[in-house]
Amino acid sequence: MGKKQSLAWSYTQTPGDERNICYITSSRLYITHRNREHFYEMENVRALDVKHKVLLFPALVGGIAAPLLMVAGFNGVGNIWLMITLAFFGLLAVYFGLAGMDTLTVTTPVKEFDFFLMHVNPFLKKYTSFVNEVALAGNLENYFFLLPDRKAWEMARKEGVYRVPKDGALLLTRNNIPPELGVKELLQITDPLGNGLRISFLSTQSGTIRPYIFSDIPIDLLKPIAH
Repeated sequence: MGKKQSLAWSYTQTPGDERNICYITSSRLYITHRNREHFYEMENVRALDVKHKVLLFPALVGGIAAPLLMVAGFNGVGNIWLMITLAFFGLLAVYFGLAGMDTLTVTTPVKEFDFFLMHVNPFLKKYTSFVNEVALAGNLENYFFLLPDRKAWEMARKEGVYRVPKDGALLLTRNNIPPELGVKELLQITDPLGNGLRISFLSTQSGTIRPYIFSDIPIDLLKPIAH
């Protein structure tokens, strides 16, 4: 499985870095972090979020060790400069622990799985919002409507297959069609994911995520719906 077969994907850190990427299919959430792939069944995922978390362990260890090392150094236990140096690193641990790091967090009924991010891709928060509001909320089926091209629809009635352009066809909800288009009919696609049709949610230049279909559609999967 890869991003080309996914419904929607986003780099998690630096754009173009294939070692750090997140994508979803109709049944799974995949996260490739530092070139290692992890996956979760969508039915077990409650949320996908970008969070900022304090690193308690280094903050706690540094907070305990730094004063003890300082006291030991000034009381002649070991080399004083070594103790001061170690105490300094302890203070750095406290600083970085309290400063925290950004994470990509997968919430499941059992626990939260954190993937620490050195940099956050600016698009990632919009992507996680889409996953939460559309994919995890069970709203994918609301996008499976096609604004028919008249010639393609006429040919489909003759050939039995609706031909989709090579660069894809935009899918719509029944509620996001501008009234000025005067659309009177939509084509509802029956269970496109279950029938193996290729659909991808792609980002526009404005950062909006829009769904496109790239597979030709058998006519028996299309149902005209009055709009």
